[in-house]
Amino acid sequence: MSLLAHDHIQAYMSEQWRTQEKRPKDKLTDAEATSIFQLGQHLRVFGLLSAVGFVSQSNQQGGDTSKQRGKVWKTLLGSLLSDAPSIRTEELKEDADFDAAKMMTKVKGLAEQQKTQSEYMAMWQKALKLSKHWSFWAKAYQEEKKIQDEQRKDV
Repeated sequence: MSLLAHDHIQAYMSEQWRTQEKRPKDKLTDAEATSIFQLGQHLRVFGLLSAVGFVSQSNQQGGDTSKQRGKVWKTLLGSLLSDAPSIRTEELKEDADFDAAKMMTKVKGLAEQQKTQSEYMAMWQKALKLSKHWSFWAKAYQEEKKIQDEQRKDV
């Protein structure tokens, strides 16, 4: 499970590295790490459908924080959903502009249909388990703070 979460974090970091030239390839910013921690909290409190809905809403609202959180959550939840048997994985993996509205439609369909409700619950449970590992890897890849520099200033 931890290696799968690591793959999801790596996929996000490589996607961001391709789109931003000055970004370090092996580090997450504090805002990105915080977004990953918040995703875990949101999944525990509100659920998978709500998390996907939040991505859709954050894309519509705009704002730097919402955009950043939306990018992180969309990548991690998209990676999670691409493992679902009833969702066409080709559509998620090939469509670079796979938007949050499509993701919301897919998850809502899983949650509403009688025959796929158990799959939705299993996916939510998997997301809860993965969120702990996502948080672990986010902490591992988080940019180190300049604590040593601050300590030197105090001396």
